[in-house]
Amino acid sequence: DAAGNTAICSFTITVNDNQAPSITCPANINVNNTTGMCGAQVIYTPPAGTDNCTGSTTVQTAGLTSGSTFPVGTTTNTFMVTDAAGNTNLCSFTVVVNDIQAPAITCPVNITVNNTSGSCSAVVTYVTPLGTDNCAGASTAQIAGLASGLAFPVGTTTNTFRITDASGNTNVCSFTVTVNDNEAPVITCPSNISVNSTSGSCGAMVSYATPAGTDNCLGGTTIQIAGLASGSTFPVGTTTNTFRVTDAAGNTGSCSFTVTVTDNQAPSITCPANITASSTAGICGAAVSYATPAGTDNCSGTTTIQTAGFASGATFPVGTTTNTFLVTDAAGNTGSCSFTVTVNDIQAPSIACPSNIFANSTAGICGAVVTYSAPAGTDNCTGSTTTQSSGLSSGATFPVGTTTNIYLVTDAAGNTNTCSFNVTVTDVQAPTIACPSNITVNSSSGICGAAVTYSAPAGTD
Repeated sequence: DAAGNTAICSFTITVNDNQAPSITCPANINVNNTTGMCGAQVIYTPPAGTDNCTGSTTVQTAGLTSGSTFPVGTTTNTFMVTDAAGNTNLCSFTVVVNDIQAPAITCPVNITVNNTSGSCSAVVTYVTPLGTDNCAGASTAQIAGLASGLAFPVGTTTNTFRITDASGNTNVCSFTVTVNDNEAPVITCPSNISVNSTSGSCGAMVSYATPAGTDNCLGGTTIQIAGLASGSTFPVGTTTNTFRVTDAAGNTGSCSFTVTVTDNQAPSITCPANITASSTAGICGAAVSYATPAGTDNCSGTTTIQTAGFASGATFPVGTTTNTFLVTDAAGNTGSCSFTVTVNDIQAPSIACPSNIFANSTAGICGAVVTYSAPAGTDNCTGSTTTQSSGLSSGATFPVGTTTNIYLVTDAAGNTNTCSFNVTVTDVQAPTIACPSNITVNSSSGICGAAVTYSAPAGTD
């Protein structure tokens, strides 16, 4: 003013930096592992952030620095820039290290041994191979052959092992275990055989159990190299039979036995064929006739007798009867024969049931106790049994309605017959019902009536 007096006023202008800094990471990196290492050294240009104002700083918040050895797999590298005002920004990129190195595995040398005595195999122990890899986590598995300490069969077994690393890379190795069969097969012949000559022949047909060699391994073959086969007619005298077994490895073994045929001719007799007949009606058997056999011999003076069974024309019981005849020649040599007479019981048993029964229900019960004479079957032979196959037994409480009682008789031969009768029970008892007492009430206010509740009656029977 004119006197020179002054006055001052002030205000502030504040400019805020709200602009985030910027940062750009390098592209993702994909490399293979360094040989012998479970990773690879990777060099990249670390990103540096920029801002509209000076004073920004950039730091790595995740991952590994450039030039580090990155492990197999994916590593994420993250960088953060912060400006002077505290604004931030991030960027990231990945480093993928691929494990392309196959694991290593070495098998033991091939093994050759002889079989264990009495066995077509041998227990073989070896050092089980274990693979190695540039990375941890590899696993070794046997994919062919047999484990160490097991019984290996005769022949050659290839054992193969495979190692698989954590990235799926694989490698295999193999070796063989050869088991040689140096054990000879064994064979046992039957004991020496002595027989008499066949009637009218200077020899005899002889059957024996043909020996078969055994070996610690399958595949042996047995052949007869001397004598006659089982079932042949051997001449009077002594015949030596020799058998040889050869196993699959070419080892052999042999045995022998003799067949001696002595001329000591016995008489002969032939029985008729077995006879089958049906029982006679009302009889537990049947009369059977047959041609009585008579023995013959190279010399006169034979006698024939029946030692078991029944004579021709006798009544044979139901079942099987064995008839045996013995012929004796003048020198005391004997011969015999047998045949059977089988009589089948074809006659069904009989059974008669009582008449149908009608009864009224017992008071207060929905049924009635009914008693009757249980039927029993009869048959031409003893041993028949009678059972009730349907209905209720005598003295039981039969329900209202009709119950059919069926009885089955079965004889000893399995023939059957049945009879049946009905038990009908009629319900003659009326049901009962009781109503509540009479009810008297006043009309409801303002209504020409009243609500009334009572217990509805339910009938019983």
